[in-house]
Amino acid sequence: MGIIKSAGSKNKAKGYRFEREFVDELLVEFAEFPEVAAHIERHGSVYGVNDRGDIRMGPVAWVWELKNVQRFDLAGFMKELEREIKAHPNAENGAVVIKARMKQAKYAYSVLPAWRLVKLLKENYDLKRQLQVERDIRKNSK
Repeated sequence: MGIIKSAGSKNKAKGYRFEREFVDELLVEFAEFPEVAAHIERHGSVYGVNDRGDIRMGPVAWVWELKNVQRFDLAGFMKELEREIKAHPNAENGAVVIKARMKQAKYAYSVLPAWRLVKLLKENYDLKRQLQVERDIRKNSK
């Protein structure tokens, strides 16, 4: 007779599998950035109540909170994300990634509060503006 697994251990195994798949996907996507890819790994529960998210990306200060659930509790997920961002020593942003049923990890849904998305867009715009100023300075100094 086989060992009967509880629903809790099955759910943990499901969650772990999704985290592993997502890490593998990040490794593929960040292969062109070896300084980041070398540090992508599953966090696990090494910080206990001071959880910092499910995946670590080394030099990228970002919180990934992964969920493999049938029912979404977006409010609860956002509360957990905020708590984990605060617990992370360097992260200022993050997202909850919810597995899409019957799909590969790369097709999961990424959810973050709108204000965090606006912050990212502003930072991206500002970075592009700064890079253009730098290009212009280099071009004019030749």
